[in-house]
Amino acid sequence: MSDPAHIIVKEVIAAGFTVCTLPGATAFLPALVSSGLETATFHFIGFLPNKTGERDKQLQRLASETATLIFYSPPHDLFKFLDLLYTHFGDRNIVIAREISKLFETYYRNRITHFLQNKNEIVLKGEFTVVCEGSSPKISSDSEIIERLQQFINKGETQSFAVNLISKELQVPKNRVYKLALEMNNIDSDSRSVT
Repeated sequence: MSDPAHIIVKEVIAAGFTVCTLPGATAFLPALVSSGLETATFHFIGFLPNKTGERDKQLQRLASETATLIFYSPPHDLFKFLDLLYTHFGDRNIVIAREISKLFETYYRNRITHFLQNKNEIVLKGEFTVVCEGSSPKISSDSEIIERLQQFINKGETQSFAVNLISKELQVPKNRVYKLALEMNNIDSDSRSVT
């Protein structure tokens, strides 16, 4: 880990202290560092496109992104923006940073649904930077992998082809998929020899 600051920041926030980051030329970096969210990998998006189709496509692409996401939002559209995040990403941890490096610098930390249900907590003045937790990597179960293997085998695909494709599709190590395929073959051969 090149910068463990998020661990320290998280502890300082948990202890009830205020985190104040010296700003550079942009608001997104101080917002990220002061957020307490993962800083090892992040994706700065800025403002979303105004056109609905373009905006939805961009959010759909970002939905599975595991890196921390950073957006800008104008105050008059903040809750519309949070609703879009919830629609495309589900309920994630976010930090809403307001007025970075100014007298009324404020950080609001909670889940998206909390802010959608408690709109009065946020002062809608100034510039907003929204730091959003990345997607959690999907963990595939053995039964899910075996089910996919069985689907490919039923279609007449080779074991090697199925293992390679499932490994990529589910983002799991090939050796795990291969091991489960071998176990499936042993179970199949055992059940045939019993009959």
